[in-house]
Amino acid sequence: MKEKNIILLFGKIREKYLFLKFHFFLRIFNSKKYPKEFILWIILFICLIVISGPISLHISSSLPPVKRRNIAFDIFSEERARDYLINLTQYGPRVSNTRGNFYARDFIISKIEFICSMSKRDLQFEIDLQNFTNSNHNQLQNILIRVSNPATTSKNVSSLMLSAHYDSGLLIN
Repeated sequence: MKEKNIILLFGKIREKYLFLKFHFFLRIFNSKKYPKEFILWIILFICLIVISGPISLHISSSLPPVKRRNIAFDIFSEERARDYLINLTQYGPRVSNTRGNFYARDFIISKIEFICSMSKRDLQFEIDLQNFTNSNHNQLQNILIRVSNPATTSKNVSSLMLSAHYDSGLLIN
């Protein structure tokens, strides 16, 4: 009998809770203030979708045209960059101290020297190889290029330092 009364009591509490919850939502949506705000939010959301769709489509499809490899050397060409990438990766993985790594280093240095020889400005190019050892005692190298103006006589010469870390890792499954 006691258990039956407890079950009835919990049932009444549950009914009262559901009634209050339902009554709360009815009160919100039956008032004069909330339906207008709700409708305005829905309209705003639909307008946002309608406006953002064409804008994102236009932005994603308005990429600049690809510049061919036969344009002037002082203009970046996507096709030339892809050619360089193909040439750089033709030697296979560039794991430290392997033949592919040494060929990649020589290829990069030859391209830097070509760029330096094509320069029409009075600039000084200094190429340096930075040797160092990692925690596994592997001998590694970075390529450093310093571009400066030799005509400047000041001690504080403005220059540009470029550094390339050109090896790749070998993934072992």
